[in-house]
Amino acid sequence: MSLVISGIIGINQCQALPQDAKAVDYQLSGNVTSPVSKTESTVIANTTETLADPVNHPIVLTITLRDSSGNPLPDKNVTVESNRGSADIIEAVDKIEKYKAYAAGDSKINSTISDKKGQALIRVTSFIPGTAKLTAVADTITFNPIEVKFLALPFPSTMTFSIDLPFTSRDAVLYEPAKINENQLSTSQKEAMKLYNSGSFVKIPFWIFVIFVLVSIVSPILVIINFINIWRLRRTESDQSKMLARSLNNR
Repeated sequence: MSLVISGIIGINQCQALPQDAKAVDYQLSGNVTSPVSKTESTVIANTTETLADPVNHPIVLTITLRDSSGNPLPDKNVTVESNRGSADIIEAVDKIEKYKAYAAGDSKINSTISDKKGQALIRVTSFIPGTAKLTAVADTITFNPIEVKFLALPFPSTMTFSIDLPFTSRDAVLYEPAKINENQLSTSQKEAMKLYNSGSFVKIPFWIFVIFVLVSIVSPILVIINFINIWRLRRTESDQSKMLARSLNNR
């Protein structure tokens, strides 16, 4: 890390200043070595594949900071970012409840300080399916990204079916996915949900729905009738075969 110090060399104000006196700018650069060892420290995810469901399917990163001798490093700033930006909700576990007023995207909510064991817990959730690369930065050390996948929710969880009622401007909902209980969401997740597309809506014309219902009702009846007719036909064939056999025996 380069450290740049800027300042102005002036003349003591108690002294008389010549008219041509000028301030002088100077810069000092150097490298600041972090005590965090990239090889001794670890970034571990509890899973790398989960559903895009913030309520029940979080990914938790455990970042453990150590020095070159393997000793834990407490009181170090840890931040996690996603290459998908605000599509993913990144929250320090110790701040989820403490800072309820923080909104999604607040730079403070995705960072925390390592504890006595040198550990920091970061929770990552998302409403949006896709692959994300999560990068942890501790002190001045950037760790290798961890790739995680948020899978799309099953079909019934994303589709709402309704029919348009004739002679009215209203719709009748046939099936609607269970709504998310916002009481189970953090403030950041609630903010992210405002940008989330909650699913697809399919509107079925009323007359097509009626035809579908009639076909659904009539089809089983036709199958039963057909089965009965086949059974009668086979019985008739059996009776005829017996009568023919008797006729042949009487000759």
